Amino acid sequence: MKNMSIKSKLLLIIIFTIVVVASIIAIKSIYSLNEITHENIARYKKNAYKQQEETLKSFVEIAKKILEHYYARIASENKNEDEMKAEALKEISELRYGKSGYFFVYDYQGTVLALGVKPSLVGKNLINLKSKNGVYQIKELIAAAKRGGGLVIFDYEKPNDTKSYDKFGYAMAFEKWNWMIGTGAYADEIDAEIAKIRTNANKQIKSIVIEIVSISLVVSILIALFVLFFINSQITKPLMTFHTGLMDFFKYLNKEKATVEKIDLDTNDEIGQMAIAVNNNIEKTNRLLEQDHRLIENVKNIVLEVNSGNLNNRLETITENESLEELKSNLNKMLDSISYKINNNLGDMELALEEFRHMNFSYRIKNPTGEVAKALNNLADIINEMLVNNKKNGLNLTSNSKNLLETVSILSTASNTSAASLEETAAALEEITSNVISNSENISKMVKFANNLKNTASEGESNASRTTVAMDNINEQVISINEAITVIDQIAFQTNILSLNAAVEAATAGEAGKGFAVVAQEVRNLASRSAEAAKEIKSLVEHATVKANEGKSISSEMIQGYSQLKNSIDETLSLIHDVEASSKEQRTGIEQINDTVTELDQQTQKNASVASQTNAIAVETQKIASEILDEVDKKNFIGKDDIQ
Repeated sequence: MKNMSIKSKLLLIIIFTIVVVASIIAIKSIYSLNEITHENIARYKKNAYKQQEETLKSFVEIAKKILEHYYARIASENKNEDEMKAEALKEISELRYGKSGYFFVYDYQGTVLALGVKPSLVGKNLINLKSKNGVYQIKELIAAAKRGGGLVIFDYEKPNDTKSYDKFGYAMAFEKWNWMIGTGAYADEIDAEIAKIRTNANKQIKSIVIEIVSISLVVSILIALFVLFFINSQITKPLMTFHTGLMDFFKYLNKEKATVEKIDLDTNDEIGQMAIAVNNNIEKTNRLLEQDHRLIENVKNIVLEVNSGNLNNRLETITENESLEELKSNLNKMLDSISYKINNNLGDMELALEEFRHMNFSYRIKNPTGEVAKALNNLADIINEMLVNNKKNGLNLTSNSKNLLETVSILSTASNTSAASLEETAAALEEITSNVISNSENISKMVKFANNLKNTASEGESNASRTTVAMDNINEQVISINEAITVIDQIAFQTNILSLNAAVEAATAGEAGKGFAVVAQEVRNLASRSAEAAKEIKSLVEHATVKANEGKSISSEMIQGYSQLKNSIDETLSLIHDVEASSKEQRTGIEQINDTVTELDQQTQKNASVASQTNAIAVETQKIASEILDEVDKKNFIGKDDIQ
């Protein structure tokens, strides 16, 4: 669709619309014709079934009249009823109509009484006969007969044919003998007629569809030709004219053409309005391009003057192009800014820079207008003043460097002599300092050993104190054990008394108490052993108490000994601390003297080194002073010859 022309798109839309409308009409027509056909077939089928029912009814009524005739003969001619039934059934069995029409008679219990095409079934009960579609046809026919007569439709096989066909059965009741008499006819003739009607209807529908499609095709072609002609004359041709004019206008804008013509369209539709808009833009573009051309020429002239160094002229051409007008304003502002910031004549600045490049700082820009030009003149003044000062400083530096060389030579000799003497003094002090440091370290070790001994004595005293406390705890526990032994002894005594009482009671009981007496004797023995064990434990506890008291006494003596030892150690530590303090003071004093001598030696060495470096610097300074004077003499500046 993207690559199709507008003409093709419009034509496609119209043809598509016609095809859709024609298709809708054809579909609606087919649907309506099918509905009509179905209604006609249904109506025909209903009428045919009704007509068939009436036909069968009339035949059954004829057969019924035969039965009534024979029944009437019983009364009128005094005939035997069974004989009349037999004759009636015989006549009904032989009765035929049409090509294959026959009659059948059943009693109300479903027993066959007469069956023209199958006399072999006479006497058999077919009440439960069921068709392939599940219809109990005999039951239904009997029920219809009892209702006063009626039609029953069921499927049934034709003679010599296994296929089932729809069949009409009409039955009436002959109540005098409780018989059902009826006949039947196949519906295939009606179905064939319906199929014929449907075939004819389909042919008519097909013919109508072909006519609709043909008419739609012809109408589509005619409309397409008309639309094609209309599109070519009213849309395509104006669009091509507009397209050609628009492309020429674009080529003109892209400088591919020198001139452009207006689009020649005499229409007031959308294409004509677009052509008018483009023509207006062509006029405006021509006018703007002319103005832009004049402005560009003005810019070229100004640029040529700027290249020559003249910044006095400005852009004056006016244009409607806002961008170019803004550019013109910015260029004028830029020229004003350059004139103000640099100078209105760049040639003067170029000449000044060229003079500076050749070391001529006596040149000045005449009547400078820009800040840069003024700054160049100021820079020349500053450089000129700097060169004057450089020459003066160079002369002074040359004179002073000579004096510095003489002074540094004297200082270097004195520094070397002092440095040698200080080195010897520093070596002697270093040896003394080493001895003092060794003594101080030994004293510190003595202090450490004494402190360790004091700590050990304190630990011994603490352990002895804990031993005393433990002995007291043992005594307390021994007292508790003695109390417990007393309780055990009392319990043993009470148990012994109880066992004696039990023995007395057992003796009183005679034979019945013998077993109890044995138990009482064992209890008494246990009580005796408990009392003896308690005595032994009590003896051991008393012995342990004596030993605990001895240990407590020894611990008290140890505490006193440790206390005296700590006092002696404290006195010794006091003496050692005094010695250590004196030793540290001596060490500090000697170290300070040593440090001072060392610093003095280092400073003397530095002085000698500085003197040597100063001598080199003085030589270098004299060299630099000569170079400064040589460089200054190469430059031309104001007041150069006035400096001596």
